[in-house]
Amino acid sequence: MCPTRRTLLSLSAAALALAACATTPAQALTDIQLVASGVADVAREIAAIPDVPADLVAQVETYAQRVAAGAAQVSAAIPTAASLVAEIAAAVKALAGLVLPLFPATAPFIPLVNAAVSLLSVILATLGITGAALAAPIYTPDQARLILAGAR
Repeated sequence: MCPTRRTLLSLSAAALALAACATTPAQALTDIQLVASGVADVAREIAAIPDVPADLVAQVETYAQRVAAGAAQVSAAIPTAASLVAEIAAAVKALAGLVLPLFPATAPFIPLVNAAVSLLSVILATLGITGAALAAPIYTPDQARLILAGAR
């Protein structure tokens, strides 16, 4: 199936918007720490919900631990930590795939998940990491940072 012109134009606009929001390596390091704290809050909030199956809580906590461990290992030399950032992105992508379909969009932690996905998309693009693509960003980098910073 060939994409329509409208689809190509919208994809090009999204890529340009992402490029316009490109961040520095230092900002990417700060953003990764924000993502880690936001994902940790998601795990805490899901664990506090009554009647959530224990295996679901355990999976979410495992992904949160992976993100935290990766974020702790990423140093100021972030361009050389591309594989760690890709691992963090994979864990957040798996967490989002697990959580987003199971909980209503009005759940208080859903914006945190979407903000983490949005911000990681920008970080991946900034670092030139391909093959670890996440869903299209819902929030701008600044919006995602505000949401994740509020999670602390």
